[in-house]
Amino acid sequence: MVRMCILDDGAMAMIPVRSSALIACLLAGLLEAHAREDSVRPADGSRPNLLLITLDSTRADHLGCYGYPLPTSPVIDGVARGGVLFTDAISQIPLTGPSHATMMTGLHPHEHGAVRNGVPLPDRARTLAERLGEAGYRTAAFLSGWTLRARLSGLDQGFDLYDDSMRDRYRLVNTQRFAHQVTPEALDWLRRREDGPFFLWVHYFDPHAPYVRRPALLEDLDAREERRARRLPSRTLKYDSEIRHMDGQIGRILSALRDLDLERDTLVVIAADHGESLGEHGYVGHGRFLYEEIVRVPLIISWPGRIPAGIAIGTPVALLDLTPTILALMGLPAPEYASGLDLSPLLVRGESRRTAPDAPGFAGRRIHFETYPGARKKFWRLFSRRVSFIPTLIGYREGSLKFVHDTRTGASFLHDLAGAGERENLIALNPDIRPSGADLVLWVESTANFTSYDMADHDDLERLRSLGYAK
Repeated sequence: MVRMCILDDGAMAMIPVRSSALIACLLAGLLEAHAREDSVRPADGSRPNLLLITLDSTRADHLGCYGYPLPTSPVIDGVARGGVLFTDAISQIPLTGPSHATMMTGLHPHEHGAVRNGVPLPDRARTLAERLGEAGYRTAAFLSGWTLRARLSGLDQGFDLYDDSMRDRYRLVNTQRFAHQVTPEALDWLRRREDGPFFLWVHYFDPHAPYVRRPALLEDLDAREERRARRLPSRTLKYDSEIRHMDGQIGRILSALRDLDLERDTLVVIAADHGESLGEHGYVGHGRFLYEEIVRVPLIISWPGRIPAGIAIGTPVALLDLTPTILALMGLPAPEYASGLDLSPLLVRGESRRTAPDAPGFAGRRIHFETYPGARKKFWRLFSRRVSFIPTLIGYREGSLKFVHDTRTGASFLHDLAGAGERENLIALNPDIRPSGADLVLWVESTANFTSYDMADHDDLERLRSLGYAK
């Protein structure tokens, strides 16, 4: 048996527990869980508001709280100082619509069925908004990227208001609205909302390509930072300035919480749907690959006075953990079929207490990720390829080991992120891991939700057979 501890540097470590101490350890865990529940929920038994801010295409390593040397995120950094920062959070898919569906359901993309942008979440999927609505919450969402429009994503399920109006175009047919356009709409709703607990979701699209050079970042650089910025590629500097512009708008939302005296009654969650490659591995963008800069994302949870401040947790966690965790913090029942885990056992109240309660499922946990080809847009749907339920790439993290399998070529890759990282493929030195690719595809086949677009057809099954994944 093992026990999780938060080390002095904020990372999580596993230490052995003698079998003779098993009963005492279990009792301590129960007492700790009870104490945590009492300390997290308000004394009057009311439930907190929820502010969920999702950042499109935002890399963890380009935020100050994750060690980035330029001042891209002073507001987000402040939230991290006042809450819990997860230093190793992993996206399950580097596509906006599917990733948000995973956050809202606690399911892997192939389990909820929305595997590509333009493939909506099936109606029968139960979302976080639906669960909170049933618990008496007022729910509103303000979106800023075309892939999250209701008809394309299906994520309007459970929202009293789902504001997906976008008029600015890019790349001819795609639509968006910028952070300074979506924030006033969200603030107006916040100020005019009816009484009772609320769930407000604000999505910022700004760091998504094509990047726009924003002035705020450049205006605030000191001499050393300016020299460092001059050495950056123009693409990267524009990307960083987009993050800074978005960060300023997040500050307006948080200031409104304080002005309305809602700060201590509001659970704030900040997460990115996926990261962005800025030229690493010869690739710019996201969606096609599962490199670290694309799947590693920021995740911050803050609730002043209720969960700890200034704690960094290094345990690998997943975006599909969000819904189970939020519901647990609110004292609501866990999702019946979620694949994600409740992270609240990792949240320790008080900086002086450094040991987290036992958290079954975290030790040796395998966190999966996958990706699928392209987007499915309405006007060219008749001419686009049929939606396939077979991922182009699929893999997992287990500790520092990262495995990725390419279903198109049959190639597998094994990386040690604590060693040479993704620069070295160790699969030849680990022949026992080679079958993992076929096992992963069979897992997808057996657990996928096919019905949304009738994805499990004859052609897909024939492709599985040809690749040796099915009989």
